[in-house]
Amino acid sequence: MEKEKDKIRTGTVVADFLRNTERNPQAIELCKEYLVLLNNSALGIESHFTKVRKCDIYVGIFNLHNNISNDKNAERCGIKLLSMILDFGDKKEEAIVTLNLAEIYRRQRRFLKAEELYEKAIKIKNEIGDKNGEARGYSQLGTVFHSLCEYQKAKEYCEKALAINIEIGHRARVGVALNYRNLRVVLCSLSEYHKAKEYHEKALATNMEIGNRARVVAKEYHEKALAITMETGDRERVAAKEYHEKALATNMEIGNRARVVAKEYHEKALAITMETGDREGVARAKECLEKELAVVTETGNKRHEASNNQGLGAAFEKLGKYDLAEEHLKKALLMSRNNAFFNKSLHRFGVLPIQRCEDRSLSETMPISLHEESQVDSRGEETQETNRRLHLCSKVITSPVAELLTEPEIVIVPERSLYRVPFAALRDQPGGKSLVETFKIRDIPSLTTLKLIQDCPADYHSQAGALIVGDPKVGRARYREKTHNSTSLTGARKEAEMIGQLLGVQPFVRRECHKRGSTSSN
Repeated sequence: MEKEKDKIRTGTVVADFLRNTERNPQAIELCKEYLVLLNNSALGIESHFTKVRKCDIYVGIFNLHNNISNDKNAERCGIKLLSMILDFGDKKEEAIVTLNLAEIYRRQRRFLKAEELYEKAIKIKNEIGDKNGEARGYSQLGTVFHSLCEYQKAKEYCEKALAINIEIGHRARVGVALNYRNLRVVLCSLSEYHKAKEYHEKALATNMEIGNRARVVAKEYHEKALAITMETGDRERVAAKEYHEKALATNMEIGNRARVVAKEYHEKALAITMETGDREGVARAKECLEKELAVVTETGNKRHEASNNQGLGAAFEKLGKYDLAEEHLKKALLMSRNNAFFNKSLHRFGVLPIQRCEDRSLSETMPISLHEESQVDSRGEETQETNRRLHLCSKVITSPVAELLTEPEIVIVPERSLYRVPFAALRDQPGGKSLVETFKIRDIPSLTTLKLIQDCPADYHSQAGALIVGDPKVGRARYREKTHNSTSLTGARKEAEMIGQLLGVQPFVRRECHKRGSTSSN
């Protein structure tokens, strides 16, 4: 029995070593192995030693998933861990895990859940007298309200965090600098620019005071770049690019701990060089991204690995190396968990128009701006470049399953942003046949709908005529703990009316799109 205990203790130490050396995937696997050993040992599942060690292992796995931004597994592990800690009655650990879970929900943009957990953590931190933790909770709660566009509340909580950190004194100088920075962001959102500038200067001074010189210099150069870009426009893009390169160089000097920050500057440098048409700059940015990709792959950070692959795909496309661009974009698509990278990659091809269309998915990954909408001509002239991009989309989406397409009909069930893919127009090669010229294509909104249609008797639906429904009036709808107001889709209404004229059928639009009105037409 003592031998098994020693094994488990040793395993915990080795896992900590792997985590400290940024070998997170290996550490996770080791923790899981010792968890199995603990469950199958002769120590007894209910023994105090087993419970304590199991809790320790879950803490390790939770932190490791958090380190590599594996939010799904971190959330699952955190919920399990929290229930175990509640059994022990350890308020300090409960507050720590609650705060980290809230941070995971904030990253997932599940703000109401994050708000609930932050408030719970703040209450516990206050009860046990942990001023640092309480200040951190208020600071993060401020960022949640800022994301919800409740700027006054955000300001209130940021000020609470600042007051506590100032009260703590020199031990919380890093927190004070962060609070100044957060207040600057909030005040900019409130159009209080003079106060925002004041807090920005305080943040800079505080960072200088605590000796965080390298980070301050990088941040200073970065903000100068942003200021030049925003205030003077395209004329000063080259100057902005120089500041970004200085920020990158400074961050690289800091060491391994700042590599994720350095990656962000790599991507910003890439964006600027692409806009200026600097081919040499794109090549240099590509080299930086390749080095960063090696680091994030080694540490197991899938989110940043996907982002790096996407950046490399864009760089190779700009350099005319389309096969390599396709390879890296494919990797980015496969790694994406929330479709955000998928959306960006599709727009990188320039195939998909951003406009108000018949989409009721409430997907947050594809925000639509009026500026973008006004620039779109969805029936624009098809150019050679468009043909090439359609071919690239075809290679990414349909080519991998081409051997399976043996029937004359393809049923497509688009998920989230896939509804924006012009499947009918995809071409097997530039200037070649489109998919709709080879197959009959049917779009189905969901697998549930497909099953309902297939389960219907043969004579259930009308075999003649047409039913045209466009731009239904939805109004308010709740999605992911937020209430959304669906606006009128004028393009969809116009399209329904045009199709109705062609077929000689009266379309159902807006308030007419209800079940009784639709079924009575058949």
